[in-house]
Amino acid sequence: MSDRLTPATIEGLRLSKEKDLMAARLLDRAAGYVEQGWAQCCDAVDANGSGVPPFSKRAECWCALGAIRAAKVRIGLVTLYQDAEGNLQYPKAMTPFAASVYSRALCAAAQAMVGRVPKHPAMYASVVTNWNDTEAMSGETVARKLREGAALIWRRTEDVQRAIRGGAS
Repeated sequence: MSDRLTPATIEGLRLSKEKDLMAARLLDRAAGYVEQGWAQCCDAVDANGSGVPPFSKRAECWCALGAIRAAKVRIGLVTLYQDAEGNLQYPKAMTPFAASVYSRALCAAAQAMVGRVPKHPAMYASVVTNWNDTEAMSGETVARKLREGAALIWRRTEDVQRAIRGGAS
């Protein structure tokens, strides 16, 4: 059996790389939000300390998960819609591509924060939230860990590129 990568495998790796690059971008953007202002126990708050949706123009501080959610909108991963009352809302479901990117970003963020990958994808968001809301936490640490999560993804992307180059030869 050949150890060369098939065209289908290479295409799968290319799509995986695309998702990873978007996930790393998502975490870098989220870190930027947290660097602007950090919150605990709420996705985002305005200048008065009132909770607002993380994508709101009034948002001034974000928790880790709220920043990731805001970044999903900012980088175009999801498009908001207006409900019957005219309020902007997240879509009820993400595309499979967007869901995969979001899951990869949450997984990397959780791994950077607690030093290991949570056992189940359903735990990623709660790990990020609980870690952010720890009493002794700081915004600087949260932003740094979000960037470390992005770096984990960048390294994985480089490993995939090496595998593609090695398998295509």
